[in-house]
Amino acid sequence: MCGINVVKNLSGKPVAVADLRTMCSVIEHRGPDGGGFAVLDQGSLGFAHVRLSVIDLVTGAQPLSSADGQVTIVFNGELYDYQHHRDELVRLGHQFRTTSDTEVLLHLYMEHGVESFARLNGEFAFVIWDARFQRLIAVKDRFGMKPLYFHRTADELFFVSEIKSLFALPRVKRAFDPDFFVSAYFGTFTPETHVFKDVLPLPPGHYVCLERGVWSAPQPYWKPTFATRASMTLEEAAEGVREQFTRAVARRMVADVPVGTYLSGGIDSTLVCAVMSQLSTRVRSFNIGFGNTTYDESALARRIARHYDAQFETVDCTSERLANNFERTVRHVEQPIVNPNSIAKEILSGLVREQGYKVCLTGEGSDEVFGGYPYFKQELLWEMMNDGTPDEVQLGKSLLKKFCEMEKRSEGFHWNRDVKGREPLPGYLKRANFYYSRMQASKAFIKKLYTPEFLKTTSVKSPLEYFEKTFDTAELQPLQSFNATKLMTYQQLSQYIIPCVGDRVDMANSIESRIPFLDHELVDFVSQIPPEHFMNIRELKEKNLLRLAFSELLPDFMKSEHKHPFMSPNWYRLYETPLGRAQFDDLLNADLVREVGIFRQSFISVARLLWKLLPRWTTRWRRIDTAMGQVCSIHLLYRIMLKSPHKGDAHFQLTDYSPMHGV
Repeated sequence: MCGINVVKNLSGKPVAVADLRTMCSVIEHRGPDGGGFAVLDQGSLGFAHVRLSVIDLVTGAQPLSSADGQVTIVFNGELYDYQHHRDELVRLGHQFRTTSDTEVLLHLYMEHGVESFARLNGEFAFVIWDARFQRLIAVKDRFGMKPLYFHRTADELFFVSEIKSLFALPRVKRAFDPDFFVSAYFGTFTPETHVFKDVLPLPPGHYVCLERGVWSAPQPYWKPTFATRASMTLEEAAEGVREQFTRAVARRMVADVPVGTYLSGGIDSTLVCAVMSQLSTRVRSFNIGFGNTTYDESALARRIARHYDAQFETVDCTSERLANNFERTVRHVEQPIVNPNSIAKEILSGLVREQGYKVCLTGEGSDEVFGGYPYFKQELLWEMMNDGTPDEVQLGKSLLKKFCEMEKRSEGFHWNRDVKGREPLPGYLKRANFYYSRMQASKAFIKKLYTPEFLKTTSVKSPLEYFEKTFDTAELQPLQSFNATKLMTYQQLSQYIIPCVGDRVDMANSIESRIPFLDHELVDFVSQIPPEHFMNIRELKEKNLLRLAFSELLPDFMKSEHKHPFMSPNWYRLYETPLGRAQFDDLLNADLVREVGIFRQSFISVARLLWKLLPRWTTRWRRIDTAMGQVCSIHLLYRIMLKSPHKGDAHFQLTDYSPMHGV
């Protein structure tokens, strides 16, 4: 796990090494164990790298060049099958100078070119300079587990792991992208927009290329597919999931440093801990507690750890502690956050680092891959009530009441009580869809939320328009409804879940998070499973398939445990602390609202009043609470990323690894 910075001067002028040092200095948290740079392409290209050493602690420094200096790489992440590839490459005559996965990746590219990307199993982002073809190529893993952004001007091209590296250079213009607030702010995440104007994430499973001065748009080397095998039985599906997931966990336990795991109390992290305990004599687990609240699962997590004889550490995220880490978390995430769970995860990664660990396995991705979010159940209930027989309609209504009570914790985030799924459907959707319904419901809200002046700057005027622009209707139309929704969740996964509760908050404290549920061989297998095997709607039981697959490994007390998405106490709890009140009052003051110019002052004033007066169990209050946190984090981003000078160190220590003559 590391940090990447690449600068290409398109006019051929030399890049400034001081720029590379400056950019690396502001992401030292991604690589506190060392750093290096290389000047390439007759000086017009600069590669820079900061390293968190996990594999090959001694000889794994970067940038790394081939023996003849023709091909150079900077790499962030891990390859889990690198030893297999190394053995194959040795048989083909390749010689290695290190034991790192970076060098294996370099030689794989030299042997197979762009065809090598689809061979990789891992979590990665990397950039390669190939002097043989005057080719600069950047690549991202299949689910966007490792960050990589690009920014182009008439004169320069940049690739960076974090946007703060770009903004450390005074010449780079900084502004919000208005379209982000019509799309991603309402839950439609698209690679065409991001928080900051003209700074775009490389889409998951894609590569982008500048070859002999010609820029090619991002190209896919992998896409999620849903070639359902209708004949697959539930037992066959469970056996395959068990085998693939066990293999995925085993791959991610390989490191030259100790490997721990996050343990929340839900089935996802429990299964990670369970399989790790089968493969290792001693597992170290780390947990977040939320004191005396409904979100606290630390007692259950401790019981799970005891069952698997795992060491257990927990950190209590009090409201005061959450408020104290609010600004730091937003600074690292570099985008608005919906729930304080991002802050809690940043605090947890700090505990892990304090305990001397660099690597932890996590349970992210399971809800997307196995349909664990409440809205998957809500869609099935809508189908029963909208299209079922009279008996099914009655059953659906009865189940919906139970559902609303069962999923109260995540209401307003992962399902909406007042979204009924009854609007006319477009031809590419076979049944009511949570994302589509949410976009429909938000149309009227846009004009109440944003100023007229700000709305004039957006290219698309409603979230629904962005939804239909983002998703390929020809791709959605043949899919079963369950799989169509899964495809939509993958966008949310790469652009919100992983940055906000994964990589960015973990790397804030130099922790590498590894995600076995997103092992692509596991995901490819799961995509073949018939949708009816994933849940038991009549018992409102999600993750039915996972429970069956690991029934012998799960403790009895977990088999009936209801799985909640990872969330934390609400924003108002932060506001009730002295520091939180000062923060919110400052970030919501009228002068700052006018200066940022996005939100209507009337909306802020009314929302703040209702935030204090409405009963806290209502849907309306939950929405207002979420909006207050989002508005404050956007105003924080404005101050941190757009208004404040980004002071980097032009003398930051980097070792020169440039190949001879800078080819």
